Amino acid sequence: MSKPEKTRAPRACPEMEQKLLLYVCDELNAEERKSVDEHVNGLPGQAGCVECAAALEREKELQEAIESREAPADALDRSELLLAQSRSELAEALDDAEAGAAHGRSRAWRGIVARLRNFGRAWALHPAPSAVLLLLLGFGLGVGAPMVYQAIQLRAPIKPAMVVDAAPRLTDQELQDVGVVGLRWEPAPGAADAPGAAESSEPRVELQLYAQRPMRIEGAADDTEVRRVLTYMVANSQRFDPGVLLDSLDLLRPSAGDPNVRRALCAAAREDRNPGVRLKALEALRGFGQDVMVRQTMLAALRKDTNCGVRVEALNTLVAVIDAQAESATEAPDPEIVNALHQSRDSDTNQYVRMVSAAALRQIAPEPAH
Repeated sequence: MSKPEKTRAPRACPEMEQKLLLYVCDELNAEERKSVDEHVNGLPGQAGCVECAAALEREKELQEAIESREAPADALDRSELLLAQSRSELAEALDDAEAGAAHGRSRAWRGIVARLRNFGRAWALHPAPSAVLLLLLGFGLGVGAPMVYQAIQLRAPIKPAMVVDAAPRLTDQELQDVGVVGLRWEPAPGAADAPGAAESSEPRVELQLYAQRPMRIEGAADDTEVRRVLTYMVANSQRFDPGVLLDSLDLLRPSAGDPNVRRALCAAAREDRNPGVRLKALEALRGFGQDVMVRQTMLAALRKDTNCGVRVEALNTLVAVIDAQAESATEAPDPEIVNALHQSRDSDTNQYVRMVSAAALRQIAPEPAH
């Protein structure tokens, strides 16, 4: 015995299917509701759509059955925030569908607005995580903002409280209060236009000093006050940035004939923690090996410095001193340099230092032939 066939419910018109559901849920505006009523009930003298009327009744029955029971979502969303959000998103989706591709930019903007609105609702629904996030954001701004501000102040030119054009003299106390120095320099205008001009023209220097009040010093590298500040920085190299010190050493190198500058260079060569700064300081002292203070600095670097490049630079300067003494018939080789060369030849960890020390000793006192 065959089973009776199930009667299929008549389907609504395709263009009305979605509107019937929205009609029952009261999600249509007045004009759209009127169009549904006219389609289902008909106009005067014209019958309505039977299939859509039956579909509308089914939707009403389903809606009544759903509303008669409390869904789990109702217990979780008694404030109806999620329902309002869903309705808003549905309305926006319908608007986007009707607008079409011609309104893509407007749709993207509405999507951004919707995300911002959802973000606000999420904060309202989760107060505890929101409070934690606000605390973390405040802490990050409180710690990071001053660091970013200081970095900007160091890199970007600021309007100083006092500008020194190499004429007014800063006091020693003002120099001691300086904590950070920004340095910019460039070759003098027209220095490369003529042969030999680069050697005779001094570069232009701008120093920004940050202390209790910001100060800016501008002038040529050989201006008295500019050189004084550069010399102070090199002499107290432990307090300042190595990059600024390397530029300062380049600027002071032509002024190494000044005893104050040489004293600062020797201090940096002995005491700075950065081997690049120590090496640059020794290079600036090249040619001044006859100065007792410079010679003692070179001897200390050859004997004690942990960087082989620094020891090589000191060794080359000391060998030049020995060669100059050997050419003079009245001056005997410095015994301290000779002892340092013996020590380097016998115990230095760098092979080049040992070889150069041995060669210099052979020139001072050739070994007897066997």
